[in-house]
Amino acid sequence: KFIIKPKFADAGDFHENLARVVIRSGLILKDGYINKAGKIVMKFQLNSISDFENGIAEIKLNNKYGYINKTGQFVIKPQFDDVYNGLNDIPIPVEINKKWGYIDKIGKFVINPKFDAAGPFSEGIASVKINKKCRYIDKTGKFFMETKFDAAGPFRDGLASITLNNENGYINKQGKKIIKTQTQYFGQFYEGMSAVKIKNKIGFIDKTGILVIKPIFD
Repeated sequence: KFIIKPKFADAGDFHENLARVVIRSGLILKDGYINKAGKIVMKFQLNSISDFENGIAEIKLNNKYGYINKTGQFVIKPQFDDVYNGLNDIPIPVEINKKWGYIDKIGKFVINPKFDAAGPFSEGIASVKINKKCRYIDKTGKFFMETKFDAAGPFRDGLASITLNNENGYINKQGKKIIKTQTQYFGQFYEGMSAVKIKNKIGFIDKTGILVIKPIFD
Protein backbone atom coordinates (compact mmCIF):
# COMPACT_ATOMS: atom_id res chain seq x y z
CA LYS A 1 0.00 0.00 0.00
CA PHE A 2 1.28 3.43 -0.98
CA ILE A 3 1.82 5.72 2.00
CA ILE A 4 2.69 8.54 -0.40
CA LYS A 5 1.19 8.25 -3.89
CA PRO A 6 3.54 8.28 -6.92
CA LYS A 7 3.26 11.85 -8.17
CA PHE A 8 6.84 13.10 -8.29
CA ALA A 9 9.25 13.12 -11.24
CA ASP A 10 11.94 11.77 -8.94
CA ALA A 11 12.36 11.10 -5.22
CA GLY A 12 15.10 10.25 -2.76
CA ASP A 13 15.18 8.57 0.62
CA PHE A 14 14.07 10.25 3.83
CA HIS A 15 16.79 11.93 5.84
CA GLU A 16 15.88 13.44 9.18
CA ASN A 17 12.15 13.14 8.33
CA LEU A 18 12.43 15.00 5.01
CA ALA A 19 12.88 13.57 1.51
CA ARG A 20 14.18 15.39 -1.54
CA VAL A 21 11.81 15.22 -4.53
CA VAL A 22 11.55 16.62 -8.05
CA ILE A 23 8.22 18.35 -8.62
CA ARG A 24 6.75 18.69 -12.10
CA SER A 25 4.51 21.61 -12.98
CA GLY A 26 3.78 21.47 -16.70
CA LEU A 27 7.18 21.64 -18.38
CA ILE A 28 8.87 23.08 -15.29
CA LEU A 29 10.77 20.90 -12.84
CA LYS A 30 11.70 22.02 -9.35
CA ASP A 31 13.48 20.51 -6.39
CA GLY A 32 11.69 20.31 -3.09
CA TYR A 33 11.28 18.51 0.22
CA ILE A 34 8.33 16.54 1.49
CA ASN A 35 7.51 15.34 4.99
CA LYS A 36 6.40 11.81 5.82
CA ALA A 37 2.80 12.73 5.12
CA GLY A 38 3.80 13.54 1.52
CA LYS A 39 3.26 17.26 1.95
CA ILE A 40 5.61 19.57 0.05
CA VAL A 41 7.22 21.79 2.65
CA MET A 42 9.79 23.62 0.48
CA LYS A 43 10.46 24.30 -3.22
CA PHE A 44 13.67 25.38 -4.95
CA GLN A 45 15.16 25.54 -8.44
CA LEU A 46 16.15 22.22 -10.00
CA ASN A 47 19.43 20.54 -9.02
CA SER A 48 20.03 22.99 -6.22
CA ILE A 49 19.63 21.07 -2.94
CA SER A 50 20.99 18.07 -1.05
CA ASP A 51 19.70 15.74 1.65
CA PHE A 52 19.54 17.02 5.22
CA GLU A 53 22.28 16.04 7.62
CA ASN A 54 22.60 17.35 11.17
CA GLY A 55 19.66 19.67 10.48
CA ILE A 56 21.35 21.37 7.51
CA ALA A 57 21.26 20.91 3.72
CA GLU A 58 23.36 22.40 0.94
CA ILE A 59 21.77 24.81 -1.49
CA LYS A 60 23.08 26.24 -4.76
CA LEU A 61 21.90 29.69 -5.81
CA ASN A 62 23.40 31.71 -8.68
CA ASN A 63 26.28 29.22 -8.86
CA LYS A 64 27.19 29.78 -5.21
CA TYR A 65 26.75 27.29 -2.36
CA GLY A 66 25.35 27.81 1.10
CA TYR A 67 23.24 25.98 3.67
CA ILE A 68 19.61 26.03 4.76
CA ASN A 69 17.81 24.69 7.82
CA LYS A 70 14.61 22.65 7.87
CA THR A 71 12.43 25.75 7.59
CA GLY A 72 14.21 26.80 4.37
CA GLN A 73 16.01 29.71 5.99
CA PHE A 74 19.63 30.39 5.20
CA VAL A 75 21.95 29.23 7.93
CA ILE A 76 24.89 30.20 5.73
CA LYS A 77 24.14 32.39 2.70
CA PRO A 78 25.32 31.08 -0.70
CA GLN A 79 28.81 32.51 -1.13
CA PHE A 80 31.14 29.57 -1.78
CA ASP A 81 32.32 28.16 -5.12
CA ASP A 82 32.10 24.60 -3.82
CA VAL A 83 31.36 22.75 -0.60
CA TYR A 84 32.00 19.23 0.57
CA ASN A 85 28.96 16.94 0.61
CA GLY A 86 27.90 16.09 4.14
CA LEU A 87 28.30 17.65 7.54
CA ASN A 88 29.53 14.72 9.56
CA ASP A 89 32.09 16.81 11.37
CA ILE A 90 32.65 20.50 11.96
CA PRO A 91 34.47 22.53 10.66
CA ILE A 92 33.22 22.15 7.08
CA PRO A 93 35.52 22.31 4.01
CA VAL A 94 34.53 24.96 1.44
CA GLU A 95 36.11 26.51 -1.64
CA ILE A 96 36.30 30.22 -2.35
CA ASN A 97 38.48 31.95 -4.97
CA LYS A 98 40.06 28.61 -5.93
CA LYS A 99 41.28 27.88 -2.39
CA TRP A 100 39.83 25.60 0.27
CA GLY A 101 39.37 26.39 3.95
CA TYR A 102 37.06 25.39 6.79
CA ILE A 103 34.01 27.14 8.25
CA ASP A 104 31.90 26.66 11.36
CA LYS A 105 28.11 26.23 11.36
CA ILE A 106 27.47 29.96 10.94
CA GLY A 107 29.79 30.31 7.94
CA LYS A 108 32.78 31.87 9.72
CA PHE A 109 36.20 30.71 8.59
CA VAL A 110 37.99 28.89 11.39
CA ILE A 111 40.77 27.71 9.07
CA ASN A 112 41.54 30.24 6.34
CA PRO A 113 41.23 29.21 2.66
CA LYS A 114 44.80 28.36 1.66
CA PHE A 115 44.65 24.77 0.44
CA ASP A 116 44.38 23.47 -3.13
CA ALA A 117 41.98 20.76 -1.92
CA ALA A 118 40.51 19.76 1.42
CA GLY A 119 38.61 16.77 2.79
CA PRO A 120 36.21 16.47 5.72
CA PHE A 121 37.36 15.92 9.28
CA SER A 122 37.28 12.35 10.50
CA GLU A 123 38.47 11.34 13.96
CA GLY A 124 39.59 14.95 14.45
CA ILE A 125 41.91 14.95 11.42
CA ALA A 126 41.48 16.07 7.79
CA SER A 127 43.58 15.58 4.67
CA VAL A 128 44.46 18.65 2.60
CA LYS A 129 46.49 19.28 -0.53
CA ILE A 130 49.02 22.10 -0.79
CA ASN A 131 51.81 22.50 -3.34
CA LYS A 132 50.78 19.20 -4.99
CA LYS A 133 51.31 17.21 -1.79
CA CYS A 134 48.81 15.84 0.72
CA ARG A 135 49.11 16.46 4.44
CA TYR A 136 47.00 16.05 7.56
CA ILE A 137 45.76 18.89 9.77
CA ASP A 138 43.96 19.11 13.10
CA LYS A 139 40.93 21.31 13.80
CA THR A 140 43.09 24.35 14.48
CA GLY A 141 44.62 24.07 10.99
CA LYS A 142 47.98 22.93 12.36
CA PHE A 143 49.76 20.20 10.41
CA PHE A 144 49.23 16.96 12.30
CA MET A 145 52.40 15.25 11.05
CA GLU A 146 55.41 16.32 9.02
CA THR A 147 55.16 13.68 6.28
CA LYS A 148 53.91 14.81 2.86
CA PHE A 149 52.03 12.19 0.83
CA ASP A 150 51.13 11.77 -2.83
CA ALA A 151 47.59 10.80 -1.76
CA ALA A 152 45.96 10.69 1.66
CA GLY A 153 42.55 9.34 2.64
CA PRO A 154 40.51 9.98 5.80
CA PHE A 155 41.21 8.24 9.09
CA ARG A 156 38.83 5.38 9.92
CA ASP A 157 39.30 3.02 12.83
CA GLY A 158 42.56 4.85 13.58
CA LEU A 159 44.12 4.15 10.16
CA ALA A 160 44.28 6.11 6.90
CA SER A 161 45.07 4.95 3.36
CA ILE A 162 48.03 6.75 1.78
CA THR A 163 50.29 6.68 -1.27
CA LEU A 164 53.92 7.71 -0.98
CA ASN A 165 56.63 7.24 -3.61
CA ASN A 166 54.35 4.91 -5.61
CA GLU A 167 53.76 2.68 -2.58
CA ASN A 168 50.28 2.21 -1.13
CA GLY A 169 49.53 1.45 2.48
CA TYR A 170 47.90 2.47 5.75
CA ILE A 171 49.33 4.68 8.48
CA ASN A 172 48.34 5.25 12.09
CA LYS A 173 47.97 8.66 13.73
CA GLN A 174 51.66 8.75 14.56
CA GLY A 175 52.40 8.59 10.82
CA LYS A 176 53.84 5.09 11.03
CA LYS A 177 53.06 2.81 8.10
CA ILE A 178 51.22 -0.18 9.56
CA ILE A 179 50.25 -2.00 6.38
CA LYS A 180 51.89 -2.08 2.95
CA THR A 181 49.75 -3.13 0.02
CA GLN A 182 50.30 -3.55 -3.72
CA THR A 183 46.63 -4.10 -4.48
CA GLN A 184 44.79 -2.45 -7.35
CA TYR A 185 42.40 -0.79 -4.92
CA PHE A 186 42.43 -0.29 -1.19
CA GLY A 187 39.58 1.28 0.75
CA GLN A 188 38.94 2.61 4.23
CA PHE A 189 38.62 0.62 7.41
CA TYR A 190 35.18 0.07 8.89
CA GLU A 191 34.64 -2.22 11.86
CA GLY A 192 38.19 -3.47 11.60
CA MET A 193 38.22 -4.45 7.91
CA SER A 194 38.96 -2.77 4.59
CA ALA A 195 38.13 -3.79 1.03
CA VAL A 196 41.06 -4.47 -1.31
CA LYS A 197 41.14 -5.39 -4.99
CA ILE A 198 43.44 -8.17 -6.18
CA LYS A 199 43.40 -9.43 -9.79
CA ASN A 200 40.10 -7.61 -10.39
CA LYS A 201 38.40 -9.27 -7.41
CA ILE A 202 37.40 -7.71 -4.10
CA GLY A 203 38.39 -9.17 -0.73
CA PHE A 204 38.94 -7.80 2.78
CA ILE A 205 41.97 -7.35 5.01
CA ASP A 206 42.13 -6.79 8.77
CA LYS A 207 44.14 -4.06 10.55
CA THR A 208 47.28 -6.16 10.45
CA GLY A 209 47.05 -6.51 6.65
CA ILE A 210 46.03 -10.16 6.72
CA LEU A 211 43.53 -11.20 4.05
CA VAL A 212 40.57 -12.41 6.11
CA ILE A 213 38.06 -12.69 3.25
CA LYS A 214 39.48 -13.97 0.00
CA PRO A 215 39.09 -11.81 -3.15
CA ILE A 216 36.14 -13.53 -4.79
CA PHE A 217 33.72 -10.64 -5.31
CA ASP A 218 33.27 -8.53 -8.42
